[in-house]
Amino acid sequence: PNGVPICTADEDQQTPQITSDGSGGAIITWQDYRNGNDWDIYAQRIYDNGTFTPTPPPTPTPPPPPELLVSPFNQDVTSDTGTTSFDVSNAGVVSTVSWTASVGEGGEWLTITSGESGTDSGTITCSYSANTSKIAIRNAYIRIVAGDGSGSVYASVTQSQLFARSTFLWTNIDGTASVWAMDNKGNQIGSVTYGPSTGWTARGFKQNGDGTANMLWDNIDGTASVRIMDDVGDEFSMNYGPYASWTAVSYHRNSNGTANMLWVRNDGYASVWNMDLSGNVSGKIHYGPYTDSTGTWTATDYRRYSDGSAHMLWVRTDGYTSLWNMDTSGNMTSYMLYGPFTDETGTYLWYAKNYFRNSDGTANMLWSRNGYASVWTLDSNGNMTSQIHYGPYPGWTPQNFEKIN
Repeated sequence: PNGVPICTADEDQQTPQITSDGSGGAIITWQDYRNGNDWDIYAQRIYDNGTFTPTPPPTPTPPPPPELLVSPFNQDVTSDTGTTSFDVSNAGVVSTVSWTASVGEGGEWLTITSGESGTDSGTITCSYSANTSKIAIRNAYIRIVAGDGSGSVYASVTQSQLFARSTFLWTNIDGTASVWAMDNKGNQIGSVTYGPSTGWTARGFKQNGDGTANMLWDNIDGTASVRIMDDVGDEFSMNYGPYASWTAVSYHRNSNGTANMLWVRNDGYASVWNMDLSGNVSGKIHYGPYTDSTGTWTATDYRRYSDGSAHMLWVRTDGYTSLWNMDTSGNMTSYMLYGPFTDETGTYLWYAKNYFRNSDGTANMLWSRNGYASVWTLDSNGNMTSQIHYGPYPGWTPQNFEKIN
């Protein structure tokens, strides 16, 4: 009743069993190893007249299909240029598969540098350019296509925006202004051009952390114009003057919404305006003139800090620079002298244009000479620790260097 094995060799039938079909015939069943993979059970019916149903040919068990995998599915990368990579593998047990990789539409900033194709496993290496666009985050994808048509898998690269850390204002003799966007290494990553505006010179540009900005222009007739720009580029202007013989040279908004504007007169006088939230003058302090046999001092920058203290930068015609530290009442409490500094031939003098202190106690100072610029980094004691040079750019003058905060 349990059947008798008729063969013990692999890939043959074994252990047939016969049972009645209840109608005078019989059903024979057996196990079979003919496909060489595993055991199958087969059956055949013999009718009472001796005929039988044929046994269908065994259905071969296909090998498992290939299964491409990519790891990781996404790479988050920095805003600077760089490289990243993905690992491709085949999770199928038996089959092998060739594959090719390509960057999808819209990923012009992403390039596959190696590993564009492979069999089963491989590494795709990509390079990417800096994100200088106005898109805060951008994405590109890589499609990995199986050569046997079994499908595709995707990997993506997500890149943050290369945010500007500072701005650098340059002006041309034709009245054009160019505001450079700078990264945290002092490299230019973009620029915006204003003008030309005949008779006008841009003196200052300050971009705030919320995307707004203000820009100071002065006219040869003694008029000053402060342009307030929102984060989408719309602007309105506040105009002051004209004040004959006076020039507005710096404007800074304070953290409480008030502002200060520095005016200088051609005989060396300086006037610091205190301005309310609406841009109206609420007070003035006059300084100078300071002239001696060596030359005349001219104020180039004034800035007040959140604690009420301030600094004022003065330059003399012979190239000396004096940085004043000032108390909350506007009195000079101490100063530091710098210079004079000339070019390598001793012909051209460097003149300090603006100075600002950073939250960590360090500071930056901008210097200018005949188309060149030098941005100093100073320690908390006022000593220069490093500098970056720019230029020469004939016809252009550096006016203002500002951190974004």
